[in-house]
Amino acid sequence: MFTFIYFQGKMVTLRGMMKFMMK
Repeated sequence: MFTFIYFQGKMVTLRGMMKFMMK
């Protein structure tokens, strides 16, 4: 459970960073 949340959070952060870079 904890691992899943951690992984999901990492993915969201990565996606946010990509979006920020594209912007």
